[in-house]
Amino acid sequence: MVLDASGLKFVDPFGLTLLGAGFQELITWGQRVVVHGLSADVGGYLRRMDLFAGVELRDCAPVMTRRRNRQDALVELTCILDRDTASDAAGRLTNALVGAVPGVDRDEAPDQMTGLTEVDRLGMPIQYVLSELLENALTHARRVGYQGARVWVAGQYYPTNDLVRLAVTDNGCGFLATLRNHPDLRGETHRDAILTAMKPRVSCNRDLGLREDTTNEGVGLTTVLRRARAARH
Repeated sequence: MVLDASGLKFVDPFGLTLLGAGFQELITWGQRVVVHGLSADVGGYLRRMDLFAGVELRDCAPVMTRRRNRQDALVELTCILDRDTASDAAGRLTNALVGAVPGVDRDEAPDQMTGLTEVDRLGMPIQYVLSELLENALTHARRVGYQGARVWVAGQYYPTNDLVRLAVTDNGCGFLATLRNHPDLRGETHRDAILTAMKPRVSCNRDLGLREDTTNEGVGLTTVLRRARAARH
């Protein structure tokens, strides 16, 4: 597959995850992927975000700059296959989110009573939410013939617009296929399945959690929803 990228001007994290997932699917099928015509700036950014693993670049001259640690502003495209990579990705996404909060001092001394810094206090609930979502993407997506499903994540903070974008893409079976035979499912649409999954104790694989010391109790997404709603206030 040959892609003409001469008109490409911008790729956000969602685009990165879609491209990364698509490229890896093609490579897994034994296809050769060639990208040509990238501008130097766009090509340099996409290479910085680790998009081109296994991809051949042709007629491209990406700007090669020294890679700085920018964990407080971005998360490179990452493919998640297991619990360890999911936990690491959740932590890095959290760092990018917390790093975008104005006035946060990463060098702040821990509170003497709790042992926590403001970064810890802000990051802990965010990391819980992200970990839960990534675990769901791995466990629930790997059903009905999709045992090889993978998850891709990426993130970027845009200071000009004071905007954080995070993206999670998986190639699993989807909510509807996961819950199709669940007694609480009242409709046959993806929306029905998503709303059902948000209910307490709804789970199709209670014993397939990624955490070795727990089982899937069907409350993870419900807790995520509650925390998201509480964050509005």
